[in-house]
Amino acid sequence: PPCRGQAAGNCDSIPLVPAIRIRFSHAIRNIRPCLRARSRRRVAVRIHGVMAAHDRLIVDSAALAAICRQFASESFISVDTEFMREKTYWSRLCLVQLAGSDREGAIDPLAEGIDFAPLYDLLSNAQVLKVFHAARQDLEIFFHRMGRLPAPIFDTQIAAMVCGFGDQVAYDRLVAKLTGERIDKAFRFTDWSLRPLRDRQIEYAISD
Repeated sequence: PPCRGQAAGNCDSIPLVPAIRIRFSHAIRNIRPCLRARSRRRVAVRIHGVMAAHDRLIVDSAALAAICRQFASESFISVDTEFMREKTYWSRLCLVQLAGSDREGAIDPLAEGIDFAPLYDLLSNAQVLKVFHAARQDLEIFFHRMGRLPAPIFDTQIAAMVCGFGDQVAYDRLVAKLTGERIDKAFRFTDWSLRPLRDRQIEYAISD
């Protein structure tokens, strides 16, 4: 396995194709300050009440189209989903979270009449890198809904494995290792299909 006998995250000793090593290093350099900035913004929201969680929940087509236009100018965005699968063959998508360099939001796919076409266009935008962690189920959901896979993508779990963090490293552990930030996982097993969503659920989802 990569980095045997080496400290986790030390990619210098890994015999990777140089382009892969450079791309991972470049992505980490860009993602790390974004994670820290997002953490500072969340603290400011909690202390000063700058923006309530529900103000970042997108429930109509106009708001979704507007935020997708903003994200289309980013070099990369992070993407995550919340879904339920206990009683269905296909996952039931319950929330989509997006974050860029200075904005973030959660999209409610269960909102009546919301048109996801702008999101699908964004996920297919070849100029915007989509960053996932452990993307397999997310990609399955989007392929089932879109008929195609989001592209281009970068999976931080796969990159972390290549760089010696071990197989299937959890996102919270990776973030703690790279940034020193702690991610709240209290709502990992909540029922995301129930409405209305609570502010703490939305805040958790965006933080994740």
